[in-house]
Amino acid sequence: MILTSREKTGFRLKKFRSSEVAGLSYNDRQCVQFGGIDQYVQCSNGGDWERGDPFSVSAWIRTTYVAAGRGIIQRAQSAGPNIGWFFNLNSLGYLSYTEWDTDSKFTIVRTTTATANDGDWHHVLVSSDGSDGTGINFYIDGNPQNKNIIFNQAVNSIRTADPPQIGVANPFRGQIRQVALWSKELSTAEINQLLSGRSATDLRELTFFDNCDAWWRMGAIAHDIYPNIRDWSGNENHASMVNMTQNDIVPLNTTLP
Repeated sequence: MILTSREKTGFRLKKFRSSEVAGLSYNDRQCVQFGGIDQYVQCSNGGDWERGDPFSVSAWIRTTYVAAGRGIIQRAQSAGPNIGWFFNLNSLGYLSYTEWDTDSKFTIVRTTTATANDGDWHHVLVSSDGSDGTGINFYIDGNPQNKNIIFNQAVNSIRTADPPQIGVANPFRGQIRQVALWSKELSTAEINQLLSGRSATDLRELTFFDNCDAWWRMGAIAHDIYPNIRDWSGNENHASMVNMTQNDIVPLNTTLP
């Protein structure tokens, strides 16, 4: 039997192994605000996929600022050569996904229209079928986006021991909530389910929730208390706010920085 990279590394999803997580009430009227200077959220784990693994990354973002590009979430080597994956808004305001491999080769794919930086809340999602740049796809508010493959060179490993970070790379300026990592390429039907009804805020309602690797609600009332950001996937990939305060957990209608 050929094992996937997750099986080789013991990467197995265990849903609700903590009764505390399974039993918590749900509330989603807050978000985390980033000032675009040095604020970010340091996650403990999640998104440890290999080049060639299917995946999806989803989040709600609100921003008007994209100078020099702004990071939504990444899992990348913090020192030395760039190795890992990056999901961000680039300097033109396009959604962009990048993979750097251990041989310094990279794949960059981006959308071709700037529709996620108008100051409104937008659900953004990138997915991969596990092939190469041709299998990368983007969705904004559930709508598939045209894409442009800038480079399609990565062929070696993109895995790094460094865990994910939210709002870093070029620091994000704006608000982020409901960040989730998935161990599969979400289908159009699953993306529609993700954005429909109660499932739009409580991902536990989803039929494919077993594929949720990490889920940071980013401002869960009574549960996300500075500096702690809880992972609600059941995998205990909890996170911490860095260079921030409790005042950076704000209501959804808060004026953008």
